[in-house]
Amino acid sequence: MTFHLVFQGSCYLHLPNGSSHALKQGDFVLLPTDCSHVLTDIADADELVATNEQFVAYPLSTLLTNSTGLVCGYFELHNDKQHPLLQALPECIICRRDEADSAIKATLDLLLVEAHAGREIAILERCSELFFVMLLRHMATQNPELLPMLNALQHPRLGPVIWALHSEPGRQWTVESMADLACLSRSAFFDKFKEVIGEPPQSYLTRVRLQQARQQLQSGESVASVAAGCGYHAEEAFAKAFKRQFGYGPGQARKQGG
Repeated sequence: MTFHLVFQGSCYLHLPNGSSHALKQGDFVLLPTDCSHVLTDIADADELVATNEQFVAYPLSTLLTNSTGLVCGYFELHNDKQHPLLQALPECIICRRDEADSAIKATLDLLLVEAHAGREIAILERCSELFFVMLLRHMATQNPELLPMLNALQHPRLGPVIWALHSEPGRQWTVESMADLACLSRSAFFDKFKEVIGEPPQSYLTRVRLQQARQQLQSGESVASVAAGCGYHAEEAFAKAFKRQFGYGPGQARKQGG
């Protein structure tokens, strides 16, 4: 998961979906899926293809005027990359400093001090991890739609089901098989799932499948193999469901990844 912190100045973030975001000093960007992106001083994304300008990087300690300073890094994910909470995160998270709470601002300041001083990398790594946890807490507070996932993961009946759906999205799941895993009756499971998650289990499963499918397509896998791996026997049915979810087809998703 790539991240960027604007240490000084300002810039523009351009994403594969065509969106552009102005960033200023103190803003933080997290890209949970490490999607392709561009950071530049060019506001119009259409002008990027026409420019051959290259940036010159200097140490943070160098005093320059009219420049943009960035602290960049990444989190390496191993087995945790399939964690349902991580998969529920959006493609891009922008934390505006002027909208952040005091804990996030304090953690960012500490991160900046350590990065500027160039001291032990272990301390800088711990600061980054602390900020990530703070950011998740901030998002859960500011975006209540993330809370159902947090509650579900801790639920003694629903937690194992959520894990299983994310681990094996292509399995031929039914409400009955999910209910068996939760050790609940079909009706009790359906009602509890909808109460905690906010949507029916099959609807949630479809969303999980298509989110994972988009990531696989953007990494270059074929439409046919992704469709089969996500539990769709017919490629046409997969394409229709994908377009209904994202507004564009699987083929376009592969091009975005390229």
